[in-house]
Formats: sequence, C-alpha cells, structure tokens
Amino acid sequence: MGDFYTWLKSEVEEPKLEEMRHVVRSFITDNYPLRPGVEILGEEINKGKRLTFADARQVSGIARARMVTTLGCPSSNDLEQPR
Repeated sequence: MGDFYTWLKSEVEEPKLEEMRHVVRSFITDNYPLRPGVEILGEEINKGKRLTFADARQVSGIARARMVTTLGCPSSNDLEQPR
C-alpha cells in the first residue's frame, strides 16, 4: 500500500477517516495472507481469511510431506519454502 497506507495509519486523530481505514483493513484481510495477531491500521486482526502454505503448516502442525499428500500436489516443489 506504500505511502497511502503510511498516511492513513498516521492520521489516527482524524475520525472522519475511520470508514476509509475500515475499507482498507477489510481489503487487506480479504486479499492478503495474515497471521493471527497482526495489527492493521491500529486494529489487531485475530483471524485472516488466507494463509500461506508455510503458515498453514505452522498453525496446524501438519508436516510438509503430509501437506503435500493431503493437497494432492504432484511435487513437493509446489509448496514453496518461505523466503
């Protein structure tokens, strides 16, 4: 989000921007993989709608090999290692 996000985050004293912060927060939680507990525009997000495969494995405790088998991936390379 860059400069726009930085500006919106810095304008905490402006209540008229709260609706815009809500819209941006909703967009981020709907479209980006987030770990529980991340803070977006001053609000803690306890449950995102998307996870990376690495986060899903960590949260669920499922081993990489089992995740590959469960998802039916033809190759373990389909589940990229986090960088």
